Amino acid sequence: MQFDPFRAVLGPVLGPTARAGYEYVKDKVTAEPERPQPRPQPAPPRTPASHPASPNATQFQNVPRMNPKATELYNEILAYPSTKANATQAREIAIEVEAASRAFGIDPKVMLSIIAHESGGFDTRAESHSGAKGLGQLTGVAIQEMRRLSYDPTYAASYPRSNSERQHYSDPDIRAVVERPNVQAIFQRLGASEENRYDISDNIWGSAFYARISMDRAQENRNGDAVVLGANGMMGRYNGADLAERRAHSAGVADAYEDMFAQDIPSTLRPTV
Repeated sequence: MQFDPFRAVLGPVLGPTARAGYEYVKDKVTAEPERPQPRPQPAPPRTPASHPASPNATQFQNVPRMNPKATELYNEILAYPSTKANATQAREIAIEVEAASRAFGIDPKVMLSIIAHESGGFDTRAESHSGAKGLGQLTGVAIQEMRRLSYDPTYAASYPRSNSERQHYSDPDIRAVVERPNVQAIFQRLGASEENRYDISDNIWGSAFYARISMDRAQENRNGDAVVLGANGMMGRYNGADLAERRAHSAGVADAYEDMFAQDIPSTLRPTV
C-alpha cells in the first residue's frame, strides 16, 4: 500500500468515520473518470432544390404565392419562344400583368400578348429607334397623357402645360384607380426619368393604363374582363398610323397570343383591321 502522509498524521486523530469521509472526497477529486466524447451526428439529408421554373421555388420563399391566373401567365412567359425573361423577371411580370389587367378591365392574356410583342419577347430593357422603352414600349407622349388623365397634381410642373388641362377620366371605375396617389406616383416616376421606364412594375401599370385609354378612345367596349378591339388597333400610338401599320401591330399581338396560349385570340378580342 502506498504511503499517504495525510493518513499517517490525521488517521489517529480523526478516527474511522472521518477517515472514510476523507477517502470519499479524495476519490471524487482525484479519480474522476474521463468523459467519453459525443459521437458525431450524421448530417440531415439535403432537400432537393425546386426547379428554377417553378413559381414557388426556393428563391421565392419570402414572396407571396401567385394566384392561379398569375401562375398561368408565369409559365407562358418562360415557355414563350426566345423569351428573354429569367424566372425572377417572369414572376414579377406575371404578378403585375394580372393585377394591372384586373384593375383596368383588360383580359390579362391579351395584355401579356401586347407586352410580348412590344418588347420582343419580354426584354425588360427593350428600346425602339423612336426612344420607346421597356416592356410596353412607353414614350414620353404616352406618359404625359397618363398624367393628364389621372388628374396628377404635379402635371403642370413637369410639362409646359396648364393645370387646367388635367382631366378626370370619364369611366368612373378607371378614374377610381388612376386617381389614387400611389398610382399617380407610378406615372410621375415614369415621367421623371427615362431609366424608370425599365422598371417592370411601373412599366406594366403604365402600359395597362395606356392600353385602356386607347381602347376607350376607339370606342371599344368592355365585357367583363374582355376587351373588344376595334379597327384602330390595340395601342394608342397606332390609332394615327396607316392601315398597314395597324394591321402589322395587331397581327403581331395575335401571333403572340397564339404562341403562348396555343389558340387563336378570341373572336371578341380579335382585331378587325
